[in-house]
Amino acid sequence: MSALSNDQVIFGDDTGNLYSLDKKSGEVKWEQNFSGAVYPSNIIRNRIFICSGENCYCVSTQNGSIVWETSTGGIITSGPSVDDDTIYFCSWDNFVYALDYKTGFLKWKFQMGWGSDNAPLINKQFVYIGSSDNNIYALNKTNGKLEWLFTSNAAIHSDIVAFGENIFFGSDDGRVYALNKSNGQFVWSFSPRFTIDDDLYNYITTPIISDPVIYYRNVIIGANGKIYALDSMTTEINEISQKSRDQFNIEDLEKNMLPIFLFVIILIVISVVLILRKRKIV
Repeated sequence: MSALSNDQVIFGDDTGNLYSLDKKSGEVKWEQNFSGAVYPSNIIRNRIFICSGENCYCVSTQNGSIVWETSTGGIITSGPSVDDDTIYFCSWDNFVYALDYKTGFLKWKFQMGWGSDNAPLINKQFVYIGSSDNNIYALNKTNGKLEWLFTSNAAIHSDIVAFGENIFFGSDDGRVYALNKSNGQFVWSFSPRFTIDDDLYNYITTPIISDPVIYYRNVIIGANGKIYALDSMTTEINEISQKSRDQFNIEDLEKNMLPIFLFVIILIVISVVLILRKRKIV
């Protein structure tokens, strides 16, 4: 993952290196080394937050110096999410952490049944976490209180996205889920192929591990070697959105053609005027 600012590109690699490159020239401005694979956040107020090994770091984007660091009891395999003055991330000590942006001091932590490979999703007053313990957790972002929980039939490795009243994610049980983001109620699920149906001995499944994307009210996700576009409300392909796209393209075409049409009209008028003047002179 990389992060951009006005004058630099910052990215990390699996060997623990964090680089800052000049955006125009590509020259290395600074570099910093960490203990494990580097998972950076976006750049926030001349700072970038890094998860690596068992630690979370605050790094100055001006010179790469470490402003503060906080240790956890397990390895961290996903990046942090930043909202206002708080950083949220998951560790394989099974806790979700919320740290103060300026100091790195712990605001709260919440214990899950197992760890997570996903960065938290922050949406309004909630922090959403998909865990390898099969659960989606919705936590109050201010105090870490559990607001609701939803259990699928297998681990969750897909990131969570929000749109409208719902959140969307894939599960290793073979389904794409839509849940009401306020109360966690089931809205719909979509199964591209094999699923786990509460059967302990059912090992044949098509895990949904890709990250969903929202585009024109559709949930776009890859599974089973295919790309699926699901209506965010019904799981069906959104014909209204397709019409909207077609209309959008037509309107764009009309807007682009209008200046050309006016230019042609002006040329014709000028040509006619010149021809008439020439005839009068003759």
